[in-house]
Amino acid sequence: MKTGVGTVVVLVLGLAVPAAADPAFGVGISLVLDRGKRVDGGIAFRVFSDDRPYDIVASVGIDFLFRSKRIRPTIGAAYLDRRAFVGLDLGYDFQMEALDIGISAGVTETDQPARKRPAKPSTPAAAPAPRPATPVPAAPDPVVTPVSPPTPGQPAPPPETPPPAQEPGPDPQEPDPDPPEGGGLI
Repeated sequence: MKTGVGTVVVLVLGLAVPAAADPAFGVGISLVLDRGKRVDGGIAFRVFSDDRPYDIVASVGIDFLFRSKRIRPTIGAAYLDRRAFVGLDLGYDFQMEALDIGISAGVTETDQPARKRPAKPSTPAAAPAPRPATPVPAAPDPVVTPVSPPTPGQPAPPPETPPPAQEPGPDPQEPDPDPPEGGGLI
Protein backbone atom coordinates (compact mmCIF):
# COMPACT_ATOMS: atom_id res chain seq x y z
CA MET A 1 0.00 0.00 0.00
CA LYS A 2 2.87 2.41 0.71
CA THR A 3 4.22 2.15 -2.86
CA GLY A 4 0.78 2.96 -4.28
CA VAL A 5 0.46 6.03 -2.05
CA GLY A 6 3.97 7.22 -2.98
CA THR A 7 3.12 6.92 -6.66
CA VAL A 8 -0.06 8.91 -6.13
CA VAL A 9 1.84 11.64 -4.25
CA VAL A 10 4.47 11.93 -7.01
CA LEU A 11 1.74 12.00 -9.67
CA VAL A 12 -0.22 14.70 -7.81
CA LEU A 13 2.92 16.81 -7.35
CA GLY A 14 3.66 16.50 -11.06
CA LEU A 15 0.17 17.65 -11.95
CA ALA A 16 0.50 20.74 -9.77
CA VAL A 17 2.68 22.52 -12.30
CA PRO A 18 0.31 23.36 -15.14
CA ALA A 19 1.46 23.66 -18.72
CA ALA A 20 -0.36 26.88 -19.57
CA ALA A 21 -0.12 28.94 -16.38
CA ASP A 22 2.81 30.17 -14.33
CA PRO A 23 2.95 28.40 -10.98
CA ALA A 24 3.55 30.24 -7.74
CA PHE A 25 5.40 28.93 -4.71
CA GLY A 26 4.67 29.58 -1.06
CA VAL A 27 6.06 28.95 2.42
CA GLY A 28 4.03 29.24 5.59
CA ILE A 29 2.53 27.45 8.55
CA SER A 30 0.05 24.63 8.61
CA LEU A 31 -2.43 23.56 11.31
CA VAL A 32 -3.69 19.98 11.01
CA LEU A 33 -6.51 18.30 12.88
CA ASP A 34 -4.47 15.25 13.85
CA ARG A 35 -6.71 12.18 13.53
CA GLY A 36 -9.63 14.19 14.82
CA LYS A 37 -8.14 14.55 18.32
CA ARG A 38 -5.40 17.21 18.48
CA VAL A 39 -4.10 20.07 16.43
CA ASP A 40 -0.58 19.62 15.05
CA GLY A 41 1.34 22.60 13.67
CA GLY A 42 4.13 22.67 11.17
CA ILE A 43 5.87 24.37 8.30
CA ALA A 44 4.14 24.29 4.90
CA PHE A 45 5.64 24.34 1.40
CA ARG A 46 3.14 24.89 -1.42
CA VAL A 47 3.01 24.99 -5.21
CA PHE A 48 -0.01 26.85 -6.62
CA SER A 49 -1.53 26.17 -10.02
CA ASP A 50 -1.38 29.81 -11.08
CA ASP A 51 0.25 33.03 -9.94
CA ARG A 52 -2.68 35.40 -10.44
CA PRO A 53 -3.30 37.46 -7.33
CA TYR A 54 -6.79 37.82 -5.85
CA ASP A 55 -7.84 34.41 -7.15
CA ILE A 56 -8.60 30.92 -5.82
CA VAL A 57 -6.18 28.33 -7.20
CA ALA A 58 -5.34 24.65 -6.70
CA SER A 59 -2.41 23.76 -4.47
CA VAL A 60 -0.20 20.80 -3.67
CA GLY A 61 2.50 20.70 -1.09
CA ILE A 62 4.37 19.13 1.75
CA ASP A 63 4.02 19.87 5.47
CA PHE A 64 6.54 19.00 8.17
CA LEU A 65 4.53 18.65 11.38
CA PHE A 66 6.43 19.44 14.59
CA ARG A 67 4.53 17.50 17.27
CA SER A 68 4.22 14.21 15.38
CA LYS A 69 7.50 14.71 13.50
CA ARG A 70 6.04 13.52 10.23
CA ILE A 71 5.88 14.63 6.63
CA ARG A 72 2.39 15.18 5.23
CA PRO A 73 1.71 15.53 1.46
CA THR A 74 -1.24 17.82 0.73
CA ILE A 75 -3.63 18.78 -2.00
CA GLY A 76 -6.16 21.59 -1.71
CA ALA A 77 -7.26 25.05 -2.70
CA ALA A 78 -5.84 28.42 -1.73
CA TYR A 79 -6.70 32.07 -2.05
CA LEU A 80 -3.74 34.11 -3.32
CA ASP A 81 -3.19 37.71 -2.42
CA ARG A 82 -0.28 39.71 -3.85
CA ARG A 83 2.20 38.39 -1.28
CA ALA A 84 0.23 35.95 0.90
CA PHE A 85 -1.93 32.85 0.71
CA VAL A 86 -4.55 31.08 2.82
CA GLY A 87 -5.43 27.49 2.01
CA LEU A 88 -7.60 24.54 2.93
CA ASP A 89 -5.77 21.23 2.52
CA LEU A 90 -6.43 17.52 2.48
CA GLY A 91 -3.36 15.59 3.62
CA TYR A 92 -2.24 12.00 3.96
CA ASP A 93 -0.85 10.47 7.14
CA PHE A 94 1.58 7.70 6.19
CA GLN A 95 1.74 6.28 9.75
CA MET A 96 -2.02 5.84 10.11
CA GLU A 97 -2.64 5.46 6.37
CA ALA A 98 -5.51 7.93 6.62
CA LEU A 99 -6.55 11.34 5.31
CA ASP A 100 -6.70 14.46 7.48
CA ILE A 101 -7.63 18.09 6.94
CA GLY A 102 -5.76 21.27 7.68
CA ILE A 103 -5.43 24.95 6.98
CA SER A 104 -2.34 26.79 5.86
CA ALA A 105 -1.23 30.39 5.52
CA GLY A 106 1.99 31.99 4.44
CA VAL A 107 3.88 34.16 2.01
CA THR A 108 4.08 33.87 -1.76
CA GLU A 109 5.04 36.06 -4.71
CA THR A 110 2.39 36.43 -7.39
CA ASP A 111 2.19 38.38 -10.61
CA GLN A 112 1.50 42.02 -9.96
CA PRO A 113 -2.07 42.85 -10.89
CA ALA A 114 -2.57 44.55 -14.21
CA ARG A 115 -2.12 48.26 -13.85
CA LYS A 116 -5.24 50.23 -14.32
CA ARG A 117 -5.30 52.19 -17.50
CA PRO A 118 -5.25 55.94 -16.95
CA ALA A 119 -8.65 57.46 -17.42
CA LYS A 120 -9.19 58.96 -20.82
CA PRO A 121 -9.21 62.73 -20.64
CA SER A 122 -12.69 64.03 -21.09
CA THR A 123 -13.01 65.99 -24.29
CA PRO A 124 -15.85 68.38 -24.97
CA ALA A 125 -18.24 67.51 -27.73
CA ALA A 126 -16.61 68.21 -31.03
CA ALA A 127 -17.85 71.34 -32.71
CA PRO A 128 -19.03 70.91 -36.28
CA ALA A 129 -16.29 71.39 -38.79
CA PRO A 130 -16.31 74.84 -40.33
CA ARG A 131 -17.59 74.98 -43.85
CA PRO A 132 -14.86 75.72 -46.33
CA ALA A 133 -15.17 79.19 -47.73
CA THR A 134 -16.27 79.37 -51.32
CA PRO A 135 -13.24 80.53 -53.25
CA VAL A 136 -13.67 83.80 -55.09
CA PRO A 137 -12.81 83.31 -58.74
CA ALA A 138 -9.84 85.38 -59.79
CA ALA A 139 -10.33 88.00 -62.46
CA PRO A 140 -9.04 86.81 -65.81
CA ASP A 141 -5.83 88.36 -66.98
CA PRO A 142 -6.53 90.99 -69.59
CA VAL A 143 -5.44 90.01 -73.02
CA VAL A 144 -2.73 92.28 -74.17
CA THR A 145 -2.33 92.65 -77.88
CA PRO A 146 0.81 94.19 -79.21
CA VAL A 147 0.33 97.64 -80.53
CA SER A 148 2.40 98.69 -83.43
CA PRO A 149 3.56 102.27 -83.49
CA PRO A 150 1.29 104.48 -85.52
CA THR A 151 2.46 105.12 -88.99
CA PRO A 152 2.46 108.68 -90.21
CA GLY A 153 -0.82 109.63 -91.69
CA GLN A 154 -2.81 106.87 -89.94
CA PRO A 155 -5.17 107.62 -87.09
CA ALA A 156 -4.24 106.29 -83.63
CA PRO A 157 -6.07 103.14 -82.54
CA PRO A 158 -8.78 103.57 -79.92
CA PRO A 159 -7.69 102.87 -76.31
CA GLU A 160 -8.44 99.41 -74.97
CA THR A 161 -11.39 99.07 -72.70
CA PRO A 162 -10.88 97.19 -69.45
CA PRO A 163 -12.93 94.03 -68.96
CA PRO A 164 -16.15 94.41 -66.98
CA ALA A 165 -15.67 94.24 -63.17
CA GLN A 166 -16.65 90.98 -61.52
CA GLU A 167 -19.04 90.92 -58.63
CA PRO A 168 -17.40 89.86 -55.38
CA GLY A 169 -18.25 86.33 -54.11
CA PRO A 170 -20.33 85.66 -51.01
CA ASP A 171 -18.98 86.77 -47.67
CA PRO A 172 -17.45 83.71 -45.94
CA GLN A 173 -18.89 84.89 -42.59
CA GLU A 174 -22.48 84.81 -43.86
CA PRO A 175 -24.34 81.50 -43.93
CA ASP A 176 -25.02 80.11 -47.37
CA PRO A 177 -28.78 80.17 -48.04
CA ASP A 178 -28.54 77.04 -50.23
CA PRO A 179 -25.96 74.58 -48.85
CA PRO A 180 -24.73 72.11 -51.45
CA GLU A 181 -26.44 68.73 -51.36
CA GLY A 182 -24.72 66.11 -49.20
CA GLY A 183 -22.22 68.59 -47.78
CA GLY A 184 -24.42 70.61 -45.45
CA LEU A 185 -24.27 70.45 -41.66
CA ILE A 186 -27.04 68.43 -40.10
